[in-house]
This record gives sequence, structure tokens and C-alpha cells, in this order.
Amino acid sequence: MTEDASDMYSAAIVGCGRMGCFTSTQLKERVGPGWLPLSHAEAIQSVPEIVLVGVCDQSEEVANRSQQTFNVPASFTDHRELIDELSPDILSVATRTDVRAEIIQHSLSKGIKAIYAEKPVTLNLATWKQVRNSLETSRAIFSYGTNRRYMPIFREARKLIRDGAIGQFEHIHIEHGRAPLLWSHPHSVDLILFFAEQDQIDYVSAQCSIESDSISNNRIDSDPLVESAFVQFQAGLTAHISTATGMNVRLSGTEGTLTIVGDAYGMMLERRFPLASEKVVREFTLNTASKSGTQIAFEEIVSTLNGGEAERSSLDEIELGQKLLFGFALSALEGGKRWELCDIPLEFTVTGRLGNVGA
Repeated sequence: MTEDASDMYSAAIVGCGRMGCFTSTQLKERVGPGWLPLSHAEAIQSVPEIVLVGVCDQSEEVANRSQQTFNVPASFTDHRELIDELSPDILSVATRTDVRAEIIQHSLSKGIKAIYAEKPVTLNLATWKQVRNSLETSRAIFSYGTNRRYMPIFREARKLIRDGAIGQFEHIHIEHGRAPLLWSHPHSVDLILFFAEQDQIDYVSAQCSIESDSISNNRIDSDPLVESAFVQFQAGLTAHISTATGMNVRLSGTEGTLTIVGDAYGMMLERRFPLASEKVVREFTLNTASKSGTQIAFEEIVSTLNGGEAERSSLDEIELGQKLLFGFALSALEGGKRWELCDIPLEFTVTGRLGNVGA
């Protein structure tokens, strides 16, 4: 419960796995500035205005370990009990996708003020429409876990594009390696929308590796491996997701290219000069961010609760991102056919299952 709404807010976490509470040691050892703290629990406890009052996981052992690790007053194995008993101001949802919608909707029915949820929100558009209606009715703050858009280096890159640093903006290239659709590419499509800053799309096209025995009527019970995906915006901007390694984001224009290299390790601006096409000026900026994207996301929730303004994914952007993912899958099922997003059936479902675990 909030003691002083202008000073402190209570928070609780549902889902205490890798993103909720326990960022792997291996990951911590290889990420650079702007990534840590990554888990919800660590990020929440780094924000002075938020008090973590409860954790919940379907595994009692994991819930208890999370409670002890982060010195939290209460732990639960049922999210409804946590929400009903603690009534936190902020709810962090880091569960598997198949249960995320019910958790969000129950929390909204109990008056939760703000939610930070991992991605994707749902496994089909029909369920998303229900969640969106609940969010719009409640007017709760909804922050989406595509944390790169909160990182200063990505925000600075977008500002440079807006300021004309690469001329007329023409193309976005996301190099994400060989990665599955729902486990990984919500980040890719969110970055495309973050930089594109437009929502009118002509069509998408994609090639994916999909387990044949997982395909049934209006359903893919697996997580397609994306080999290539393409987005054509009506205004002429294009975007491409490839299996190139390095986690680079290349933003190309008529007068240069801006590349965020090594998954936010740094940023390279290459400017070309039309009258001397062989001349290229390169400027490299190392990422020295002192705060992580997850941390900034929670700070901006507090700012909004206190009456300020903060940037986050709009519900329109989240919906469009989900449509892009489902459009890629449908295009791949048709051999890469151009797919218009308005033609996605609401009940078309991708479970994101890898082995026995869903996205």
C-alpha cells in the first residue's frame, strides 16, 4: 500500500524466473553498460521511490528463494492472493505469456495503478483485444518489457535521425542472429516501430522454419525460427530482420548510416558526402550509460504516477508489434507471401513453445 503517493509506491512481482528475479551469472558477465540491473526485482530495488513488498511464483521453492534473496516481506504461489492481499501500486508481470493476460486483467479489476509486463502480451489478437479494453477502461499505466527503447543509446540514435544526421530515413536493419519469433523478436519489431515512428504498413513478408507437426488450423504450437522478415511502410520506409550475428541495428538514410553495434556497446555514425562519394566520416561513441533500460522503465512509471510525463510504448504500438509477429508467421506459412496486417485472424495463435516451455 502507498504510504505517501508523492513519495513511495509499493510493488510486487509475479513470475520470479530469469527476468523477474534471477538474471543469469553468464548474462551478467557478458553485457555492457545500459543492461544491468536487468531483472525486475533488481531494477525495482534500485529505485528509491519503490518498495518491493511481495513476490509470486507457481513454484513455492522459487517464490521462497526470491523472498529471501531480495528480503521481501511476503511470498505467494497464487497471483490472485498476492494482488488481493497486498494491493500493490505497481505490478511486475514476468510470467510465461499464456497466463499473462489473466494476471493483467485481474490486477486491473483490483485497481492496480501501473503494470510492467514482459513480452509478448498475448498469444493471439483476440486475447490482446480483451486486455487492451481492460487497460483503456482502467486507465492504468502500462509499461511494456521491450527494454531497449528505454535505453539512452537507442533514444539518442532516434534523436539523431529526427535531426537529419543521416538525411532522409530509408531503411532499418535488425541483425538478431537465428532467433525464435515470440521468444526473441518482440524486441526486433518494437525497435522497428520505435525508429519508424509511423504505423501505416503496406505488407509484411517472412521466411521461418516451422515444425510441420506443430501446424494446425489457425494455430502454430511451436515458436517459428525467423530466417528473414521484411516490413514495407506506406511512406516508403522499409525494415528487415536478418540472421546476421552481432545484435546490430543499422539505420540507413540518403546521407549516411547510424549503427548501434554489439547490442548497445556503442554507436557508429557514418556520413557520406554527395559531391565526394568516396569520402566517409565516421564517428564512434561508446555507450557509458549508468542506468539500465529496465531501471529507467520503473523510474518513468514513478514519474508518471507523480503526474509527470514519460515515454513508453503506446497501446497502438504494442498492438502493431503483435500484428507484425503474427503477420510474419502467417506469411511464412504461405512461403513468404506478402501479408497485410488487416488480414490476420483474431484467433490465429502462436504458442511460442520450445520443447515443453512456452514463450
